[in-house]
Amino acid sequence: MVVPRPHWLNDIKTILESRGLSVRWKVNSGDDRTRRVFFLTDSETHSRALRPLLDCYLMEAEIAVQGAWSLKTPNPRVVFDVVSLDHVQWLHDHPPTIDGRTYYASQYCFVQPLFAFELTIMRCHEFQSAHSTIDNYIQRRYGDVIAHSRMALDGDLYCVVFKHWETADRFLRDSFDAFEGSEGSYGRNFAPVGPYLLYLVNSMGVPRDPSYLGGGPASEAQSVEVKNLCAQMEDIREQGASAMNSFHAILHEFRGVINHLVSQSNQTTSTLGSLAASMIASNNVNHISSHVQSLRMERNSLQMTLLLSASLDDFARQQLTHQLSDLSSQLSATQRQLDNALAHSTALDHTPMPTIASLSPVPVPTLASAISTTPMLQQAAVASSPIVASNLSRSQTLHHPPPSQATQGGTRTSPDRMEGSDMEESDSDEVPFPAFLKPACALIVPIALMECHFSKLIIEHCQKLSPLSLLPARLSRNSLSRITAMFLFALILFVSLLPPARASVPSTLQVFALNSNGLADPMKCNSISRAISDTSPHVWVINETKSSHSTAHRLHLRDYNAFESPGLPNSHSTSSRWGVIVGVRRNISAQYVPVNPSLQGHVVVVDIIISSSSGRGVDMAVVRHFWSQVTDLCSSSPHSWSLYGDCNATTSDCEVTTISPHRLPNRQCFQNFLCEARGIDLWSDRIDRHASELFTCRGTTTGKSIIDRAIHSSYGCFAALPTDSQTPSPWRDLYPKQNEQYRFVDFMNAVDRGIAESNQLETPVLDDPSFSTRFHSLSTVFTAAASTLFEAPRSYSPAKCITSLSIRLLVRESWRLGRLIFAARRSQQQVRHLARVCSWVTPYLDTFACLPQQAPERHSLLHYLLSTRRAIAKLRYREEKDILKSRSLQSSRGKITAVLMGASAKRLYPRSSFVGPPLALLDPLQPGQFLVTPADVKRASTTYFVDLFTRQERSPVPKPWLSTPSVRTINDHVQSDPFVWPRDLNHPITAFRDMAR
Repeated sequence: MVVPRPHWLNDIKTILESRGLSVRWKVNSGDDRTRRVFFLTDSETHSRALRPLLDCYLMEAEIAVQGAWSLKTPNPRVVFDVVSLDHVQWLHDHPPTIDGRTYYASQYCFVQPLFAFELTIMRCHEFQSAHSTIDNYIQRRYGDVIAHSRMALDGDLYCVVFKHWETADRFLRDSFDAFEGSEGSYGRNFAPVGPYLLYLVNSMGVPRDPSYLGGGPASEAQSVEVKNLCAQMEDIREQGASAMNSFHAILHEFRGVINHLVSQSNQTTSTLGSLAASMIASNNVNHISSHVQSLRMERNSLQMTLLLSASLDDFARQQLTHQLSDLSSQLSATQRQLDNALAHSTALDHTPMPTIASLSPVPVPTLASAISTTPMLQQAAVASSPIVASNLSRSQTLHHPPPSQATQGGTRTSPDRMEGSDMEESDSDEVPFPAFLKPACALIVPIALMECHFSKLIIEHCQKLSPLSLLPARLSRNSLSRITAMFLFALILFVSLLPPARASVPSTLQVFALNSNGLADPMKCNSISRAISDTSPHVWVINETKSSHSTAHRLHLRDYNAFESPGLPNSHSTSSRWGVIVGVRRNISAQYVPVNPSLQGHVVVVDIIISSSSGRGVDMAVVRHFWSQVTDLCSSSPHSWSLYGDCNATTSDCEVTTISPHRLPNRQCFQNFLCEARGIDLWSDRIDRHASELFTCRGTTTGKSIIDRAIHSSYGCFAALPTDSQTPSPWRDLYPKQNEQYRFVDFMNAVDRGIAESNQLETPVLDDPSFSTRFHSLSTVFTAAASTLFEAPRSYSPAKCITSLSIRLLVRESWRLGRLIFAARRSQQQVRHLARVCSWVTPYLDTFACLPQQAPERHSLLHYLLSTRRAIAKLRYREEKDILKSRSLQSSRGKITAVLMGASAKRLYPRSSFVGPPLALLDPLQPGQFLVTPADVKRASTTYFVDLFTRQERSPVPKPWLSTPSVRTINDHVQSDPFVWPRDLNHPITAFRDMAR
């Protein structure tokens, strides 16, 4: 008798799998059915016509096929044997659509064996708990012989693997009567069929009616009538199952319609509620604004009365002064109410209004559909590698668009084309915000630059910037030559200098300035936040927010105090223009200075106090202003000053490539400013300057020019900032949370152990050195226990990069392309060597070889690789933008939903700046001087509050309750056993431990 030994094959299977190979037991005899798929057709003629179309589809999807043929009867079909098992699942997930008809891939019925001699029993779905019943039957009859058992095909097949072949052979020969005790004719007529070898069942094909299988005792015992009855019952069961499936499908559709109607009702209610809240907030703002105006008029009248009425006596003047002070306090409180109301109204205006969806919701487009519908993305998909194309859209036919469809890279718009085109909320998906940050050499104050070039999803690298171009270029500019009030500056710094002896350790003031051209795009806000977080400047300035509402809360910068002047709405449109935001580090003392309302959107004035090593401060103002007032400010400044900004003016013909008549008046105004304010233009000091190479603005009609200037005063130049030489105080441990009260007990025990282990605490305290020794020893014990058991403050976690599966794939391909481009730039030999080492290089080379001759990428391999990498960068940008938009939308909806459900509406307000203790104070003894050291600030604050709350001693007040019997009893008890402090430290250590507790 031949005994099979499948265990040897199983050991070989384990060895092959350990080396990364995929090994499976053979399913059936003959051709492998696991890789065979077929598509049903209507007729034989239909099969012959469909087969070439399916061949083309499989070829486009890069699916290798071993064989293909058509079957005539009984059901016409087209059969394919594919090479890879992964492609079988892919065909199930992506059925081909030909001539408006979808053909679904099907497979022959089979069960994947788990072991060589796996046995099966069929038609078990008619019995309840068939799995446990058969397992118990085998265990009772043969003992513990089951290695593995399972149910397959939705409970229709019972499969079992025995530990030994002898048991399996015996189970095949014996009669199977596990369900012999079933009651009625059901158990007699619908008995299970088997057992058989699963390999033989798969070879013959798993039948719908297992009673027709020959070779088993069950099939021999049944009569023809029973077989017919079984077939009829099977047909009835399938008809009932089909009817139930149809009923459930109709019920599911009705539920979807009802849910959609409920959703529409909720959205309508939310829309009406949002409109009502917005109207209420707007009315509240108007009411408070009118009240503020009336208070200001009353304050102005009182001030004029005090100035013009010189004949008033002192008492009347004091009364008016007191009334003016109360009025100013009331005005400040009302102004805060107005700010809160404006913030609330702004939050409501920026809240996305719920929209009522249609009855047939449009499916969300995927990345594959986006590639097939967007011409730009089609071009990107053409240039991308075959690997990326197959991952993103395998079922789409890739083609090259004509050269006329290629979008040209955008450049910086001319100033005369900006008027009337300012948009408040630029939410269009076709305007990305790629920010190319370039370092700038520090002339006086180094400023990080951001060159922004926009177009329809085409990113173009910036040209080389001048080392002296210290201000951000921007996309579009206004023609600012008509009136001087429209000249917009980027930044003016009034810097007060200290004598050189005070600057002990020089450092550099870092200012980050950029032109945002709108802050509505979440991708743009995220890029700006990350750029500012990476550079960590002391001051940052963002110009042209193009919103009449506050937008500073959209920038996630917790370490800065933001001061904003919103823009002004356009007169003939819903958009806005201008708008400025200035951010100052929280460790720098900064105070906002109110300006004239006519300067709203143009000017932000902030007073900054910078600490020095001598304990005094440096007063500096960060200002944005126009020409008419800049000259007066610079001339009246008692200190040295410097100015950086977009002056929209040139001083020489070499600073512009084409002469623009509208800039000639600007040049005259700028030169007058230099003469009157005695300023020095740093660009004018550079002899080799020329706009063709060192330009700061590139317009579409005005050419290249140098209009971003850097000026400083002629009587001083700010070279460095003095720093405080004092070491900062160490971090303090955090107080435990409510659920961490156990830390106090652990801390007490740790202090006890530290005191018991310390040898220096037993020394008696006799003089100052011994006291200092004990004090430092105890401090060491307390500090060590606290640092071990209490949590220390943690810094803010760095911003995490936006990532997803698609983004990771695109980044991987971008890295590969960078490596391949580096090799292509060196020599063709390097490319061939890289292709031999890395298998991912070959698809790129094959795709390049298959490009048509008229394709622009066919010019050279390097040109093809560069265009492919640019296309991948565009796809990555689109993916990151979609993720940020979905996060922003989800966050906004969550806030609105929480408020509608009854939560606090505080989360709808923009994030307010944290106001901590003052970092700098005016010295009360020396007017004009600032105190910046912690000791001096503490001394001045203490003196101020002591003088403020000092009161005269009151006369003694009789206290009759002190003579009551209960109080006298307590007094006598305290007098007999008084609490003595300070105590002598020479007591035993246990007494000291009790005292410490």
